[in-house]
Amino acid sequence: MNERHEAMKKFILIAAIMGMVSSCTTYRAFSSKTQDDIGDLSACVSKKELTKKLGDADQIINVPGGGYIEVHEVLLRNPETTRGGLTSAFISIGSLGIVDATAGLADAAYECGPSANSSGIGAKCDYTKMRYIAHYPDAASQQMACLDAKEVRVGSEFYSAGDQSRCPKEYKEALSKIIDVSEMPASPKALSMMPGFSSMSVREQLNFMAAGFAQTCAGRS
Repeated sequence: MNERHEAMKKFILIAAIMGMVSSCTTYRAFSSKTQDDIGDLSACVSKKELTKKLGDADQIINVPGGGYIEVHEVLLRNPETTRGGLTSAFISIGSLGIVDATAGLADAAYECGPSANSSGIGAKCDYTKMRYIAHYPDAASQQMACLDAKEVRVGSEFYSAGDQSRCPKEYKEALSKIIDVSEMPASPKALSMMPGFSSMSVREQLNFMAAGFAQTCAGRS
């Protein structure tokens, strides 16, 4: 009786461990997106559409004096990896969690880098982690002023997106005097077509950019 009890305890422990590991890798598969899911992100994408594509903001930054920043953390599946959520769950159940346990060991064994190949088993290095930073004039605005994209982790050699900022250099310089922007991509281009832009406040800059994009984007529809 005691032997059966001990065996049952071991089985429950193993099942619990497998469940924790598989829930992590399966969650990654379900929550990750492909480039097709995201589409071409730009300042013409409304806040509602951005939330639909990327999910709710993971962080909200209120800029003193005016301004509102939404930060979205997104996992992108490697284009070589076709394993989505349902497939991942099926493999997890079919292998009794062994595949997921292997993925968990792979996660713990090495850090992801540009040379890390896609494993095909759901390890974290099969995914690129991106951070999208949308700048808005205020919380009520649906029209963003500009958009940053930062590659937090390179998933594999097949999927390296890099960092990109579509915010003017003058705006980032003005913003840096109010909040910490060290984790945001640098802005290489100045808004040379608007000489007085740099003398505006951050709030005025955001309103100016959002109004300009609203007019430009409306013309494209």
